[in-house]
Amino acid sequence: PGNLLVNSDCLLKICDFGLARTEESDKTKRMTQEVVTQYYRAPELLLGTQHYSYAIDVWSVGCIFSELLGRRILFQASSPLKQLDLILNLLGTPPLDEIASACDGAKSYILSKTWRAPKVNTLYSLSKNVTHEAAQLILRMLTWDPKKRITINQALGNFTINDF
Repeated sequence: PGNLLVNSDCLLKICDFGLARTEESDKTKRMTQEVVTQYYRAPELLLGTQHYSYAIDVWSVGCIFSELLGRRILFQASSPLKQLDLILNLLGTPPLDEIASACDGAKSYILSKTWRAPKVNTLYSLSKNVTHEAAQLILRMLTWDPKKRITINQALGNFTINDF
């Protein structure tokens, strides 16, 4: 993936200078959805939520981690709607309470689709080296509801690189 920096100690940092913004503390202010490269864009952005948090970065890290393991982009689509379809294919149809902040058009789009069960076994086919711990970490990063998504500190506190 692009937008990754590696220093001489092999410390990896994620950056995106073209589509970055600061966190908005005023919950009444509308925030743009035009942040994050599409392949790594969290569902709340694709669903038109008006306010989001650092959880969008956790989603991006989950996508990048999947890509590093599988050596291919996890959600590679030609448009935001196709991107959403790929997410639906992996995670299944979300409960309505998990997309409560979505705009009405996005909710209608999801409801118009045939119900889908999650296909989490797909994560194990990324690579023969994908461990149960790696798949579970990815799933905790790639959840529909940003409030239920693991935080970076939780991920760093619960897993080591030796787990993968």
